[in-house]
Amino acid sequence: MATKKASTKSNAIAAPRRTAEDRRWEAQDALRTIQRAQEIQKDKGLMSLVKREAQSQLNALSKVVK
Repeated sequence: MATKKASTKSNAIAAPRRTAEDRRWEAQDALRTIQRAQEIQKDKGLMSLVKREAQSQLNALSKVVK
């Protein structure tokens, strides 16, 4: 059986460099995410539903990983 010789070239695609503008947009987006998380945490009713949903997903995952 013939074996294929390992290629010396990488088939990986290099990630594009992020510009200062890209990083600024990323920081702005992260700030919006943090602000939204704080809004959610202040909403006791919503947090109760979030915790219930998280527990439901944990229960489902625990059945898979047993």
